[in-house]
Amino acid sequence: MSVKRCIQIWFLLQVFSNALDDSNTEIVYPKRHHRERSQNDLGTLNQNGFHEDYVTFEIKAKKDHHFLDLKKIEQTHQKFIWLRSIENGKEVTDKHYPENCYYEGKVRGIEDSYAFISTCSGGLIGTIDDGKTRYDIMPLDDGIQHNYYNVESQMRKKYKEMKNSGIYGNLK
Repeated sequence: MSVKRCIQIWFLLQVFSNALDDSNTEIVYPKRHHRERSQNDLGTLNQNGFHEDYVTFEIKAKKDHHFLDLKKIEQTHQKFIWLRSIENGKEVTDKHYPENCYYEGKVRGIEDSYAFISTCSGGLIGTIDDGKTRYDIMPLDDGIQHNYYNVESQMRKKYKEMKNSGIYGNLK
């Protein structure tokens, strides 16, 4: 692997490992817009055991207030996978049917926006781009509070640190 590639990988690791310490990170409380559920219930699993086809979430941050209109991604993987394990010295094979709890869509009212969200954990995990800024969202332990951070801000900060340290000069 080249030095340039190693530095690029290091840069990305620094961005994501330090993202939660960034001053552009805030705690948000996403809400679900659904006529039959509490706004704090972010789960998308319906009474039939399937994830809903369409969902709307509201995220209110200091600088932004977005409504995400999302559609479940059609079949992101095969219908089942084989899981193999060893039990009592013998190989055991089981069929596992992964959940399809992955959504994509847009920020309401912003044409060149996108959002990719997973609801598998019961909270929201993913990326939201409103056409100006890209944010990542991830639930905290309680599942209600979520870290919401500005990815570009973190990348600019790390780039500046690298440039000032002289590391970036080796990339040219």
